Amino acid sequence: EITEELIARILQEIPQGIDLYLSLDSNGEDDWLEVISNGNWITLGYSSNHDGNYYSYNAAFADTEDLSPLESGGQSSIKKCFALQDMIIGQKAVNYFIYTGKLYPGIDWAKQV
Repeated sequence: EITEELIARILQEIPQGIDLYLSLDSNGEDDWLEVISNGNWITLGYSSNHDGNYYSYNAAFADTEDLSPLESGGQSSIKKCFALQDMIIGQKAVNYFIYTGKLYPGIDWAKQV
């Protein structure tokens, strides 16, 4: 169960660095959001068996293969085009997901094909 206190703690930790999964499914197997931040960069990855996979999208790096300093699972490097440098907007997106279970409309999302 996610309490108001836990939500506040999660949101406060994002600018310091955090690596977690938030799931709408009690088993954690569907409809989850991966949140990875190192304090300078944040990436959000949404996975759903019904809607597919989406990633936060940074158009400023659309034409490059450059990698951010973030890694998913400690192994897979995250491209800069899927990472944001605005911690406040990242916090808003995480908060929005926690309360609605939906992707935050205030950022761009890329759908995995």
